[in-house]
Amino acid sequence: MEKPGMGGGRRNRRAGLLTMRFPAGLLHIAAALLLLPRLTTILCAQDSAGPRVLVRTSPDLPLAGSVWAMTLLIDHPVPEEVIVQAPPLGETLLPDQILRGPYTAAPAADSGRPWTAIEYRFIPNSPGVITLDSFTVITPEGRTRTPPLVISVRGLNEETPPGIVRLVWDGLPQSLITGEAAVFSLRAGNGDFPPPLPEPELFMPPIPAGCILESTHPAPGERNAGIALRLNLIPLDAGDFVLPARTVPFGNTLFEIPPLRVPVLPAPPKTVAADTASESAGAGVPAAAVPFPETDSPLRRHPFLAKFFREAFADTRDTAKDLWDRGYRAESLAELRRKERDHPAGPLFRSLREAAELRAALAGTGDERPRYVRLLLALVCLFSALAVWLLRVRFPPWGKRTGLVCAVLFAAAGLLCLYRFAAGGEAVFRHSRSGVLRETALRRVPDPSGETTARFREGWPVRLSPDSERTGSWVWVTVHGGDGASGWVQAEDIVVY
Repeated sequence: MEKPGMGGGRRNRRAGLLTMRFPAGLLHIAAALLLLPRLTTILCAQDSAGPRVLVRTSPDLPLAGSVWAMTLLIDHPVPEEVIVQAPPLGETLLPDQILRGPYTAAPAADSGRPWTAIEYRFIPNSPGVITLDSFTVITPEGRTRTPPLVISVRGLNEETPPGIVRLVWDGLPQSLITGEAAVFSLRAGNGDFPPPLPEPELFMPPIPAGCILESTHPAPGERNAGIALRLNLIPLDAGDFVLPARTVPFGNTLFEIPPLRVPVLPAPPKTVAADTASESAGAGVPAAAVPFPETDSPLRRHPFLAKFFREAFADTRDTAKDLWDRGYRAESLAELRRKERDHPAGPLFRSLREAAELRAALAGTGDERPRYVRLLLALVCLFSALAVWLLRVRFPPWGKRTGLVCAVLFAAAGLLCLYRFAAGGEAVFRHSRSGVLRETALRRVPDPSGETTARFREGWPVRLSPDSERTGSWVWVTVHGGDGASGWVQAEDIVVY
């Protein structure tokens, strides 16, 4: 029989036990928060894009019993920091040798720093088709998985099939307007030594309706560099300029030409201001300027946001219009994209930015990711951590430790989202900085005379590379939207926002 006061004593001891457990839990959370910078580094490394990896094989059609080599070209300058996880090889491929070292030829020479080359040498033991699964390449920047390879191994007495050379389009514009001329080329292969090329007339495609398409002979130096054909295009009708994929035979070689698609927009209306007809605003904009869209359609499209942010929208529109009218289109679009990303009324500014880009004949540039979503995620995670922590005393004994772990994970995720929201992608996560291009060209090497890979009119958004991928005043950028082209651009041609 329980003595008087025993129940009260047990309750007091239970309360005291809970009182002692609460500070201990706080110590666990404090310890986890002290490790948050390290946790942030790990999550960022997993969240970031991995290194660029190119796969080259030699020969393309291996012979059973002979050496077949597969080389991984990895965009990382320190070979010792590269880890490669190879897939199971089975019994059809016998490993022979693995070589590792720096790589300084193209495309490493184009990036301005050495790459890492890892060469695997195998000996196929029988003819047939072999499927080689993906290799996983791990560097401090992240991880990349190579695509699976399908290898056709021929026997000793089999007839040698025709060789295959894959061509690529170089210098393609992201979009055109009717009447605007563009020059681009067809290049053979990605190797250091392009194959002997037939005459350019062999690669000339059928001319679609609604355009002027002419071919020009590449110079001898360009032919040695692999330029098979150079085209001059002037679209006459709005729509899409499309060239289908083709295969051109020549001797015992098949040249595979990929498809081509360039959006063609109608020419925007042009007005000439009397007071600016004799001068430009300093940004390379002609005197016949395209007017800024003075529209309230975003307010009508988003009535809920218009109730609270009408004045902010009007102020931003006036600022962007002033920059636009003075000839600073890149600065104007950068201001609209910054508001679209950072302001709670992002959809209002997105609609205005799309209307401005339509006036400038820009299509497929993509939208901004709103930063305030990170703030909402941070608040949800922190509230969930607090709720789990307060309710864990009601959990069964086996669930208390689980509740503690969940609270710590929610708190860490919330603080990480809050940290990235405060950082804003500018000072800390420098690889995610954003910018808008002035009218310029992307080049393979950081040199004004380097080969052009794509041309852009003023206003195209880009993602800037980290400082490690900069050479003097040149910056490696990746185009946002479009086909995601990459190349070198001078820093003075980028407006960072």
